[in-house]
Amino acid sequence: MNRRIFIADSHTESLDRFWIIFEEHETEEETGNFDIRTFVDVDVLLKAFRETYEQGQRTPLCILDASRNSAHCLKAAERLRNIDPGVLLVLTDTARGDGAETIRRSLRENVHVARKPFDEALFRTWIDSLLTSWNERHHLQDEVQRLEMALEGANIGLWDRNVQTGEQRLNPNWAGVLGYTPEEIAPTIQAWEALIHPDDLPEVRQRIQAHFDWETPIYQVEYRVRTRSGGWKWILARGQVMEWDADGQVLRVTGTFIDISERKAFEKELKHQRGLLYSLIDAIPDLIFYKDLDGKYIGCNPAFSQFAGHPWKEIVGRSDHDIFSGQVADSFQEQDRLMLASGKSRHNEEWVDYPDGRRVLLDTMKTPFYGTEGEIVGTVGVSRDITDRKRMEDELQQAKEMAEAANQAKSEFLASMSHEIRTPMSGILGMAELLMNTDLGPDQENYLNVIQKSADSLLSIINDILDISKIEAGKIDLE
Repeated sequence: MNRRIFIADSHTESLDRFWIIFEEHETEEETGNFDIRTFVDVDVLLKAFRETYEQGQRTPLCILDASRNSAHCLKAAERLRNIDPGVLLVLTDTARGDGAETIRRSLRENVHVARKPFDEALFRTWIDSLLTSWNERHHLQDEVQRLEMALEGANIGLWDRNVQTGEQRLNPNWAGVLGYTPEEIAPTIQAWEALIHPDDLPEVRQRIQAHFDWETPIYQVEYRVRTRSGGWKWILARGQVMEWDADGQVLRVTGTFIDISERKAFEKELKHQRGLLYSLIDAIPDLIFYKDLDGKYIGCNPAFSQFAGHPWKEIVGRSDHDIFSGQVADSFQEQDRLMLASGKSRHNEEWVDYPDGRRVLLDTMKTPFYGTEGEIVGTVGVSRDITDRKRMEDELQQAKEMAEAANQAKSEFLASMSHEIRTPMSGILGMAELLMNTDLGPDQENYLNVIQKSADSLLSIINDILDISKIEAGKIDLE
């Protein structure tokens, strides 16, 4: 605690008396020893006061004698006040003198008068209480200053509103956040409300009135404020009533402002992205759904709502057993369990019935989705109706099998008919060879040679075809 006292008195015996008062008389209530410095000349006191102040050492209290030259004492008091406006001044005067009282009326604040001779014990106790009050006040001011610096660093504004007078004060830093100088924003509620966006002002007034009416424990609202450049900043205002009168009327409200423009811009972009994502999900014809770890639906798209036979609002928060039949719900939950146990995506096909009686085959892929810490927090599923595709695949498979069977029958037929096909060709070749051994004319012999060569070529082709058919039919043996 700072207990430094400067005393100026041209009466040497008075200075000695002060030493006795502050050094010899001690009480248990005092908070520490006094730090006393005495001067016979007030100008010397002024010099010492300035030097210590410039060195960062404040002197809480000065005692000046006004009994001899009140005018000179007044000038000295004014100079002390100019150096440190917070200094406490105690002016001593004779019982009938009015110089000290004149100075007190001139300076008004933080000036006290003591009449000589005074009770020394009471005087000492009085000075001690003044010093204690000064230290407490300045300690609080230091705390407030540190708080304001911290709030300025965090870009938080302070406001203090006198409801009865309509006065509202802002810390200077907050005016700078909006692009104004402190002087450009008048210290009134009306001046501040003039900066609020017209669309937001009714809610602002409604919220603060609700707080005044004890409907809410604190006043809190988000709204836009016009900046000096003409743009708008989003702010979060919070406050609480600090003072009432005897009738319960609100006198004073104090609170904070926080610039949330970046958060609002992020929320707007997030809302846009979310709207785009939901639009894409809703436009997908596949069934899309997502659940939490307890199997409760968090959301779905319209295709899934149609499949479930319930609107979106009736699906969210419910489980499979609340929506589907027992067998279907058991199947869905078992697939969820298998997927979550593996921690990996999982495919499965399942036949399900629509509310209108249609029976379809769904190809479902379920995959885990993760929280901010990388932990699994639920299931995302996508189901596609593959009934037509499956039917087409079955038809193609059946057609393929029929074609393969026909081809196999053809091959077996040819393989089994190899002897019957070769026999006529052998007869043709044998008769041609016998005919060559008879008497023939030149033309007949030539014609017969052509027949024989053509028959040989045809037999070779037939043999190749029949060999291939035997291979296809599995009736050929390799040696």
